[in-house]
Amino acid sequence: MGKAGIGRIFKDYCDTLRTGVYRNRNWRDYVTHFAIPAIVAIAIFVAPQSVSSSIRSCFGNAITALSIVSALLCGLAVAVFQLRVQISSGSSGLEVRDAEVKLIDELFAAILWAVVAGFGAAGLMVVAGIGELANVVCDIATACSLGVTCNFVVVVCMCLKRLSIAYRLASKEWGRKG
Repeated sequence: MGKAGIGRIFKDYCDTLRTGVYRNRNWRDYVTHFAIPAIVAIAIFVAPQSVSSSIRSCFGNAITALSIVSALLCGLAVAVFQLRVQISSGSSGLEVRDAEVKLIDELFAAILWAVVAGFGAAGLMVVAGIGELANVVCDIATACSLGVTCNFVVVVCMCLKRLSIAYRLASKEWGRKG
């Protein structure tokens, strides 16, 4: 897709699902971030039509919530980007370790993926709500939107955890040096 492609964002997000010195894949994270949302999507797809219809009735509020949170995450991405630029330029006057830079880079990658997942889930919900489409298309869009929403929630939780760690570093470690 060229300039509009999100493949790099997805790759950077997947690279955050690693652990240890050797940066091995953390399979528990992969299960949490991908397998559980896929199971949710499959369960919704095979559920009776009444379940999908009931879920779609909540999509109006869900689209609003996903859009607002995703937009706020865009603002957070700008703030994290600004922090990274300040650290890279040395204008912060702080001595920052490689692990702290890695934390900020991974936080940025996770935030970007959360924005993509949030807007993607909202878009799928819009498609699922189009009444003129065949039922199977609406059911697929409903199931996929819930799977992507599950991934969105997990990624936002991961972002909050990393943001908490970054704040603790900034307030305790960097606060003493400033």
